[in-house]
Amino acid sequence: MATGNVVVGVLLRAPFGGRLRRGVCLLRYETGHPARRVVTPVQFVRDGHVVVLVAGHAPTKTWWRHFRTVHDAELLLERRWTALSLHLATELERSTHGGAYEDRFQRWLTSDDVVVIGTRRD
Repeated sequence: MATGNVVVGVLLRAPFGGRLRRGVCLLRYETGHPARRVVTPVQFVRDGHVVVLVAGHAPTKTWWRHFRTVHDAELLLERRWTALSLHLATELERSTHGGAYEDRFQRWLTSDDVVVIGTRRD
């Protein structure tokens, strides 16, 4: 993790990081070959039974590319790791759940933003 991301990670794990945790969580997932664990902070919003993650200015980010197909991951939500299945949003999912992100962050989604949808693993 880059230095700024390390600081955010520490704050998200700390008991006093509550305000930050309302819109940012840690994403943890395994890459392919060679296998490697990745942990990075991401913006999120809950919308009903799904978690919506957005890679703003996606061409400059790499984490979302691992979810072009359904991929297991974990999010640090409320200081607990939660197992989810993540995938890139379809156009319907983007239009259905993207509004929750826009309402929460007062920012419109652009064509450079990639939306990733998470649902609980059973």
